[in-house]
Amino acid sequence: MTDSDQGSAFDNWHSEEGIYEQATAQAIERVLARQLESVVQAQNLSRTEMGE
Repeated sequence: MTDSDQGSAFDNWHSEEGIYEQATAQAIERVLARQLESVVQAQNLSRTEMGE
């Protein structure tokens, strides 16, 4: 089994369990949160400044 086959099998399992959309949405939220935190730290922004 190649790495790409493993990813497909994992996606298929999520679909079979009925959690594919939820798992995908959660993964996207985590990536966006990490990217946002990285920008905040790089620019030395407070949460208040970020909201402006």
